[in-house]
Amino acid sequence: MADWQTKMVKTSAQAGKLSAAEVVAIARSNLGLAVGAAADMDFVREVATIAEGANNSFFVTDGEIRGSVLAAVRYELINARAQNDHWLLAGAFVGTPPDNWTSGLRAGDIVRLNWTTGTGAAETDHTFIVTGTVDGGLTLIDNRGRGNITAESTLTTTALAAMAPNEVVIYRLRAEFEAGKGTAAADRLTIGANGSASVDGGNGNDAITGGAFADLLIGGAGNDVLVGAGGSDLLRGGLGVDEMQGGIGNDHYEVDATTDKVAENAGEGTDTVYTLVSYTLPDNVENLVITGVASQTATGNALDNIIWGYNGNDTLLGGAGNDALSGGTGNDLLNGGTGADVMAGGTGNDAYVVDDEGDQVTELNLGGTDEVQTTLSTYRLGTYVENLTYKGSAVFTGLGNTLANKITGGAGADTLDGGSGNDTLIGGAGNDVYIVDASGDVVTEAAGGGIDTVMSGIVRYSLGAEVENLTYTGRDGFTGTGNALNNIITGGDGADRLNGGNGNDTLIGGTGVDTLVGSSGVDVLTGGADKDLFQYASVIESRGTGTLTATIMDRITDLDLGTTGGDWQDRIDLPFTVKTVLEGTTALTGTSLAAAIFTLFSTGPLAKTTVTAGLFSYGEQTYLIVTGATAGSVFSTDDFIVNITGFTGTLDMGDLI
Repeated sequence: MADWQTKMVKTSAQAGKLSAAEVVAIARSNLGLAVGAAADMDFVREVATIAEGANNSFFVTDGEIRGSVLAAVRYELINARAQNDHWLLAGAFVGTPPDNWTSGLRAGDIVRLNWTTGTGAAETDHTFIVTGTVDGGLTLIDNRGRGNITAESTLTTTALAAMAPNEVVIYRLRAEFEAGKGTAAADRLTIGANGSASVDGGNGNDAITGGAFADLLIGGAGNDVLVGAGGSDLLRGGLGVDEMQGGIGNDHYEVDATTDKVAENAGEGTDTVYTLVSYTLPDNVENLVITGVASQTATGNALDNIIWGYNGNDTLLGGAGNDALSGGTGNDLLNGGTGADVMAGGTGNDAYVVDDEGDQVTELNLGGTDEVQTTLSTYRLGTYVENLTYKGSAVFTGLGNTLANKITGGAGADTLDGGSGNDTLIGGAGNDVYIVDASGDVVTEAAGGGIDTVMSGIVRYSLGAEVENLTYTGRDGFTGTGNALNNIITGGDGADRLNGGNGNDTLIGGTGVDTLVGSSGVDVLTGGADKDLFQYASVIESRGTGTLTATIMDRITDLDLGTTGGDWQDRIDLPFTVKTVLEGTTALTGTSLAAAIFTLFSTGPLAKTTVTAGLFSYGEQTYLIVTGATAGSVFSTDDFIVNITGFTGTLDMGDLI
């Protein structure tokens, strides 16, 4: 379809004919057919589609506008619907026709015009079919706007120039269309301001300009320029490198190549790009929708964008502004950028980047295994989101939900709490704290990853590798077990059993009737309130490597022996049965603790005795020493020693079991 309006102008005034100043215009999407006497030039205005409506019609008029006689004019309506109203519904008109014949069109109508003076060319591929030859020949006005005239009979451009002054001259001016299709060549199409229009430029490099209403502009193949002007327009560039500008209104753009360009000015409505390829929104365009099934990247701008993914594994990037991102199906990455963003991944294993306190993540039940990646100092997983990863370097608090979460900290001192599910907690570097409240929780630490602590709410827990400390947070009896590291294990209010394992451990019982087992290593044991038991499976557990120094032995910090006569409080469980208990506390002398104990066993109260216990002081320290099952004059591997400095009460047989 061309973008030219056809006008007939007489070159000189003749009686009963148009004056030089008079003009008859074929406006909008109308068909004009001019026929007349031998001196007149006849023409057809070619269109592909005429939309129904009050101002859309075809008309037939003679070349001299009024008074001519035609041999016969036939009007035939094809595919008309019964409810459509027309003038001259069928048949032939012979004689002098009116000055103008017009007929309104409705959707689906096809009109064929012919007259009986001869036969000629038939215009195909268009709604209007014109046949026949008349006095001046049948002339097609070029539909490409290039300025040439094609003659269907003997009329040529040379013949046109030689015509007398009383002939009609045809000019091409800009026309207005409601609907139509261009050609394979370059078309220039302009829609007027009388209503919405649909125009397809066809193949070629087209320039299509819309009107003030909601228009559909289709570029087709070629490098097209589409301008929507006013109204909420749909601009479809088609193949090629297209440039599209919607203008005022809420415009929609269809993009199928990364080279397509969309332009909008500020304040021209809320606009949307539908793309088959990865695309970045230009300035002043708000929304972006992926329509292809392949994985694409959709990038927003500084506005408050709405970005939709589709079936692929899409990447949605909001940029600045408060954006809304929806992933659709597929394993999508949603990053709202700065601003308070709303993100919904849909089905698939989706990942969300959260960097603002106002960001919101929404997931579906059974919508895949999803992950939030955050730089916030504190974040709690929302419903139906499984995993949380900290991407910052500061102190982080990560909180899970009722699902089986995987929460990963960073380089700082993180606190990770998976919630009620069977969670996997990974602290990374830093002194991390793990909240364990399900028996299926797994804590993972790297070697050298700081001094880490498990806060356990379950009644039985064993520290995993590379985790140093364990604290019970419940109120029931607790069994806590350490590992090969130097552990600090703290019980609660119940009757706890704490086992340090290998390493130099610190065991703190709390307020209940606790059992503390230091195991190997040099351990520090604190029973706390109530009657506690310090248990040794072998004598070597009391003194580490067996070397007698003031520091290489266990220490019980709050041993309460009670009063004489069996009124015991705390007790020590030894690997042998004590035969004799010495009364009081005996002071040792010597240049070292080892020398003083050597004297104790060679000439002192423990010389030549079997399984005898006593309290001995050396300097400011007090020790409980028990000879082993084999009597001897030196301290040997089956003798027991523990530092009890700060003890209370009196030692008797009931304190040692």
